[in-house]
Amino acid sequence: MGRKKLPPNKELKYVVCTGVNDEKYQELMNILSYPPHYGMSDLVRRIIENRRIRIFISDPALDSILDELRGIRKRSNKSE
Repeated sequence: MGRKKLPPNKELKYVVCTGVNDEKYQELMNILSYPPHYGMSDLVRRIIENRRIRIFISDPALDSILDELRGIRKRSNKSE
């Protein structure tokens, strides 16, 4: 089962081919390594359309602090 047909004003009618140097390619691949995992074509399309690119980064150094805060929240919820 395919997806629904897009309205005529939203159809992607044209193919654009381009090349990038090694530095820009590595920059794009670096962005792709973070969640949510976009495909290269989706990432480039978002850049061309000036759409937001969300990248979620977690810092392992903060994990212990967040665990402690979760514990405090649980204790405070139980006391209510």
